[in-house]
Amino acid sequence: MSAAQRRPAAAPQKGQLRIDLRDSFASSRHAHLERSDGAWRLRDEGSRNGTLVNGQRAQAGEVVPLRDGDLIEISHTFFLFRDAARGLA
Repeated sequence: MSAAQRRPAAAPQKGQLRIDLRDSFASSRHAHLERSDGAWRLRDEGSRNGTLVNGQRAQAGEVVPLRDGDLIEISHTFFLFRDAARGLA
């Protein structure tokens, strides 16, 4: 299915940020990041091509703890995870 044929995902709720990737191998709802109890976690949303954290595949629905400096791969797109922005307390 091409990116043009995909149905758009639901709009983000208050307090959420949605990032749309121009990557034809990424699912419309590929992965979810959340902060809970002071720690960040990633969950693959059942994506077709999977999500990798530091080269290790996250299984669909699996919650993977994230640490500062982790490399997240969503199809052909890479993200460097930073626990906090510079200058924020």
